[in-house]
Amino acid sequence: MKGPQFEFFDKPKRDHGGSLAVGTRRGRRPLSTKESVHVILKTDRAIGPRNLRKFLPLIKGLIKRFGERFGITVYKYAVCGNHIHLLLRGTVREGIQNFFRVFAGQIAQTILRNFPLKPDEVHRPTKACKKNQRAFWQYLTYSRGLTWGREFKTVQLYIEQNNLEALNLIAYKPRNPKRRRSRPP
Repeated sequence: MKGPQFEFFDKPKRDHGGSLAVGTRRGRRPLSTKESVHVILKTDRAIGPRNLRKFLPLIKGLIKRFGERFGITVYKYAVCGNHIHLLLRGTVREGIQNFFRVFAGQIAQTILRNFPLKPDEVHRPTKACKKNQRAFWQYLTYSRGLTWGREFKTVQLYIEQNNLEALNLIAYKPRNPKRRRSRPP
């Protein structure tokens, strides 16, 4: 359906967080228990001993532990040097939100406990509490609701590609920012 009369209808928002959240007001994260979700946690602090690949056993354990605790099915995941991809589905909205919060928090706490930030790495105001000065994740957790079928399969392949790139089995292929995504009408 096309035409000026349909421009009044808002398309449902499917993604939330990440760099999209910078400078915007807080809003409700669009989550559905009927869809799968692609999640990305990204950090600029995973340098040297804080590289996420070095904490792979910890991250695998947390995925299993908190997945069971919050009713989350994780279909695929990729732990890269400075970011984590998850393809998951939850049974309860609050369970998905709690999984995001606890999973990200446990990783950050463990890494920063073992390898604290040096004073020159802390780029927060000095009046902030110590907890806020230790921020590990670069952005708010990014999530995007996926339809079953082609979209789900595409993200599965993308996460698998990230796994292979992280293991240095294939060369890194940067995304082409000029490439336009075609959306169904």
